[in-house]
Amino acid sequence: AWVIPMFPLLAFLLLIAFGRKPRFVGPFLGITATFASLVVSVLIAAERWSSEANDYSHQINWIHTASLHLTFGFEVNNINALMLLIVSLVSFLVNLYSLGYMENDERINVYYAYVALFTFSMLGLVISENLLQLYIFWELVGVSSFLLIGFWYDKPAAKAAAKKAFIVTRIGDVGLLAAILLLYWNMPGHALDFTSIHNVFSSPEPVLSAGLTTAVALLILLGAAGKSGQLPLHTWLPDAMEGPT
Repeated sequence: AWVIPMFPLLAFLLLIAFGRKPRFVGPFLGITATFASLVVSVLIAAERWSSEANDYSHQINWIHTASLHLTFGFEVNNINALMLLIVSLVSFLVNLYSLGYMENDERINVYYAYVALFTFSMLGLVISENLLQLYIFWELVGVSSFLLIGFWYDKPAAKAAAKKAFIVTRIGDVGLLAAILLLYWNMPGHALDFTSIHNVFSSPEPVLSAGLTTAVALLILLGAAGKSGQLPLHTWLPDAMEGPT
């Protein structure tokens, strides 16, 4: 499963190295990478279809001190297996459609590099095994969105729309960060992995207070509302059409 986001990441790095020439490299690498991600996502979804499929997670130590232990890894369960399939399918179709939509743009390789970074960020977010890792990919999604909205940076409206999207979604992202910090301070052992969080909130005996639980839920909702353009953080979304729609 961890190789799924690696395909678009490799495409992004290669396109940055190639630059703007030759122009066919962008579409070729973008479409090939997302198709590879789609194939592996289909295989994982097919494996999850079996009633004997078990949830899987893998972690490596990232930062380990006397008072701090952070991990980096990936997780596979029915929910994110479905999301891997959806994200990789939509990303593949976007790359395929862009072959015609952007064919006359001089910076088509740059465009495909941004889309590859976007795809990598979304797929990395989907398989994240803890909230801090999710937040890193969450912010990479925001950066990718900013770059694509302001893609035609010679247009004042596109530059203004990119800045507006970046600022408005930061409001939601601060909410998500606050939720992560609250959980870190109050979770047993400062655990941020989803398995530990699930165990705490499904425990018969409440570990966290009802007020704290509500606050965390609302702050996470604020983050989701900002990123997905929901009221009241929706104002950036119509302006985002200044980018390659």
